[in-house]
Amino acid sequence: MGISVSPCRSIVFSVIAFAVILFSLYGQALNSAWQFDDITNIVNNTGLHLKSLSAEGVKKALFSDPGRPGGLYRPVACITFALNHYLGGLEVFGYHLVNLLIHVLCSIFLFLFIYQTLQLLSEGKKEAHKAYAIALLSSLFWAVHPIQTQAVTYHVQRMTSLSGLFYIMGMYFYARTKTSEEEKKPIFWIVLVVIAFVLAFGSKENAIMMPVSLVLYEVLVVGRSKPRKKMFVAIVLLGTTILLGMLYVQWKKGGLLFFLLEYEGRPFSLGQRLLTEPRIILFYVSLLLYPVPGRFSVAHSIELSTSLFSPASTWIAILVLICAVVLLILTAKRHPLISFSFLFFLLNHVVESTVLPLELVFEHRNYVPSMLFFLPFAVWFYKILERYRAIKVMQAVLSGFLIFVLIGFGHSTYLRNLDWKNPRTLWTAALLKAPDQLRVHHNLGLYYQEQGRTDMALEEYKKALESPVIHRKNEPFITNYHLGTLYSELGDRQQAKL
Repeated sequence: MGISVSPCRSIVFSVIAFAVILFSLYGQALNSAWQFDDITNIVNNTGLHLKSLSAEGVKKALFSDPGRPGGLYRPVACITFALNHYLGGLEVFGYHLVNLLIHVLCSIFLFLFIYQTLQLLSEGKKEAHKAYAIALLSSLFWAVHPIQTQAVTYHVQRMTSLSGLFYIMGMYFYARTKTSEEEKKPIFWIVLVVIAFVLAFGSKENAIMMPVSLVLYEVLVVGRSKPRKKMFVAIVLLGTTILLGMLYVQWKKGGLLFFLLEYEGRPFSLGQRLLTEPRIILFYVSLLLYPVPGRFSVAHSIELSTSLFSPASTWIAILVLICAVVLLILTAKRHPLISFSFLFFLLNHVVESTVLPLELVFEHRNYVPSMLFFLPFAVWFYKILERYRAIKVMQAVLSGFLIFVLIGFGHSTYLRNLDWKNPRTLWTAALLKAPDQLRVHHNLGLYYQEQGRTDMALEEYKKALESPVIHRKNEPFITNYHLGTLYSELGDRQQAKL
């Protein structure tokens, strides 16, 4: 663990290691079928069906918002989908391959960012040799964790992973501006930071938090010795974030309070969502710390919080998060890297876990927030190894434990990828976690109807209409439509009219 590795060799080894490990874990998923939102966003989105590399074709791809025809929609991600279609039509292999390559690159840049940061914080050569091992270990934990499967194997969530790639690239480029040998020419890296931010935001809007993350990084980790410069950078970055966010919302949604109207289509209110999300954040933490295969799903049933005390875990979750934030701030001076890592996790859940009327829970929302989650654990583990350096038996036990945990993560990822094989495997697995959701039975019904298994389709549609949990108020109407269509196909016009 204490071997010093040259920058060139470390990069080469990390590329090979991440590529081999991740291709072995995700290889069986390269032919997994289109799923769920893939149909609306890619398969049926003709704007992404690029036939030729013409200006008109590229323009259609950029303005291919499935919810607002002709609207600009995550153009960076959409142009990659269009290029996939140009090269291979709707064959899933090419889409999966690109998604996996994005994840590999993201893992490598995460390693580089952590490695660069640890070198900045190291005090002389005695500390610098730890950077490589800690960076590799923490980024490997993140890369092989099964919670990432939804952002990698689920085609449409390339929007999340691609945004994550440019996000961590921007963080790495910013860290490079802090190296002593580059101080004379920091403008090169700053330009790259700006480009990375634009590409990340163009892939998915939650990358708007990147400048705030850079402020946190500057304040807690690398800029502590220059308070004036630190304050200037913080003001510029925060001001940029707020301004860009306001301009984008005004242009895209027509007003800063657009989200209040969109709650009309949800089965929960703004207040209920704000009360429920702290419990979901802690649920995400539990998935990261206890990633057994059966805990992951495309659908999770989370009881809605209707008040601070209903359910009772609501106020407890809020209190835990408040205490955690206060503790991390108070200990930031003594343990800057640990505070930054966990605050980074909470900060990057702000967009999708607060006021916006999004669905309550999705695993892919952890792709960026969890990037530094395992860094403190890697640091602690390295310190324990150092403490027992002279005891070979203890070193062997600790190393064996580390290997066991990594294998466990990888095994869970491998098994979770099997669930994405086709709609039946995905929604059957979801049925175990959320049998009370209309969506789960509805999608199983769709699958059986497409396969010509009408009896099973009818059964699932009926169960869907009896399910108490919905995500949108119009979901029962959609299920009734498909049920009526099925009855019409069977020649039962009386039931079809009902």
